[in-house]
Amino acid sequence: MSKKYVFFKTNAQLDNIKATKSLVKLEMDAILPDCLAIPTIFQLLNFESLKQIILKDTIVQTQLAFNLSQIQPHGFLWQGEALPLLNTMLNQTGTISEIFVWMRVGDSNTEFIPESYFKYGYTSTIYNWQYIHLWSFNILWRLIRPIRQNTQNEVEIDERVKKLTTILKSADYPKRLTQSDLDNTAEGYSYFSDRYDHKSHYDNVLNQVLLMQRNTSDEEKILFPFIPKNGYLLQTLMLDNPYIALGIDPLRLQRMQAYQELPYMSANLLNNAISRIITHLKHLNPMEAIVQPDLFLNDIKKEFELFWSEEKKRLNNANLQSVPSSLQSFVASVRFLIEAQHISPSASINHFLSLALTIFILRHFNKSIAGSYLEAYHSILRQNYLDYYLINTVLPKDKLKTKKFHQTYKNDVTDMNAVISDSIGFVLARMPARINKTEPTDLHGLFELLNWHEDILNPSAPFFGSKLTDDKTTALIEDAIRQRRGFYATLGHYGQIIIDQFCINNRRNDAVQLFHLWQCYYLFLEELQRIVNPAGRIVLVIKNPKYKLNDRFKDIRMDEIVSDFIRDPRSLSHLKIVDQFYLTLPPGRFGQTAGYHVLILQKT
Repeated sequence: MSKKYVFFKTNAQLDNIKATKSLVKLEMDAILPDCLAIPTIFQLLNFESLKQIILKDTIVQTQLAFNLSQIQPHGFLWQGEALPLLNTMLNQTGTISEIFVWMRVGDSNTEFIPESYFKYGYTSTIYNWQYIHLWSFNILWRLIRPIRQNTQNEVEIDERVKKLTTILKSADYPKRLTQSDLDNTAEGYSYFSDRYDHKSHYDNVLNQVLLMQRNTSDEEKILFPFIPKNGYLLQTLMLDNPYIALGIDPLRLQRMQAYQELPYMSANLLNNAISRIITHLKHLNPMEAIVQPDLFLNDIKKEFELFWSEEKKRLNNANLQSVPSSLQSFVASVRFLIEAQHISPSASINHFLSLALTIFILRHFNKSIAGSYLEAYHSILRQNYLDYYLINTVLPKDKLKTKKFHQTYKNDVTDMNAVISDSIGFVLARMPARINKTEPTDLHGLFELLNWHEDILNPSAPFFGSKLTDDKTTALIEDAIRQRRGFYATLGHYGQIIIDQFCINNRRNDAVQLFHLWQCYYLFLEELQRIVNPAGRIVLVIKNPKYKLNDRFKDIRMDEIVSDFIRDPRSLSHLKIVDQFYLTLPPGRFGQTAGYHVLILQKT
């Protein structure tokens, strides 16, 4: 077996992320620590075999020089006889944009490359070497996603994907791809996120880098205790591990549930389900267009009338005066068709239909729907379907595994006994920066319309990201601060100074809120210490909130609070910090930047 070379080129988008630690090195050290950093692509010429190939072929030279990062290193070089598992790099990397492979013709074997990637790749023979160029999923998705901006049907999607595929696998793709193609973020709502924008892309890159820090076996579970705005949708699709997602936002959890089943759904069955539910809804809702009478539909309508009579009684007691009765009836008819499995017995399809209903209700509350209820719901279904159709053109289905996905709407993540019975190998937590003083006003109506109210725990219970601290808890906290005892004594020197400064400046409410949030942090870390396997890792992504103090805005160093917890041998003695860094993402839609402290912990 002869020597082979693999060059991993750094994603140029990393130039826009300012970090105190090299993200690409962090990721590569976790995956292929034996790779050699290549500060500039010219240093590839230091390897005699590669020098002959590169200098001989101008195509290779042009492709290597395309879209180079402005920061070093330009990439990493692996060399050896048995090729590494490139599938992991292609599927899960956030920092690598392209992969270049050179191997002897007689020793070449392309079976290690999934067809989903090979169809976008370029290959040629130089002397007696086979050369293969591949795009990572991260870049493929960035290039393919904007196709949905101006397409209205499957034919248009197919045509544009085919055109892009032809460009990507061509020898002269560096001349045919523009910088705007690479930078296009395709802003807007979609099946995949609350809103996908410029910042969302960088969030995805960061998530992928951090997930690479896991040291789990394939059987160990990964825990996502908080679901951020754009979820971990792309990342979880590519994981080899089963995982558990907890959250306080039911829509994000529902979106994750539907998203995980994308690779296992049939486009034809999904399209038929959309047609069926629209036809049935026209028959069940007298305000909609009348359809041709049908005996089967008449039987369903009788069933619905019984369902609606009970549902009306429940809703009348739910204090929904601001919700029109016509909307209540329409939502009930959709729920009835889905829950009675009149459209499909498939759980995947029913999750898809339910997600569209949730989005429809929230948009109605936000006054962002046009036309009749049926038209608005149909439009959401159709747009979601086209999003689904597009993602399935690029998903590497030949390597995806069916995973155990557990979703829970849980408003107290400081006690996980009710939802986690298995040990956890890795945790990725985007920590809340504050306890909100108000709750979204539309959640009550959403939960009642969808009959989700039984899933809500005690509404007065304080928890991360939702409720104002209740009066009893406030009194206990104020007493602990005044007496400088209890949890106040557990805080490090920095935390005590911050609390004292707020109290001195007559900002007791802010002091109570911060104190309470830090208590939640501590209890949360205690839970993780309990459930995470020995040697398991915990990655905390912490955004420091700003508070105005003495007429100036001050960053509250939440990372310092957590570090003090862990440094204190009396408290979290089985957790240690193995790495930490700070990074700033590029400005979002309104010009604001987002800075994060990342702490990587390990259980001893």
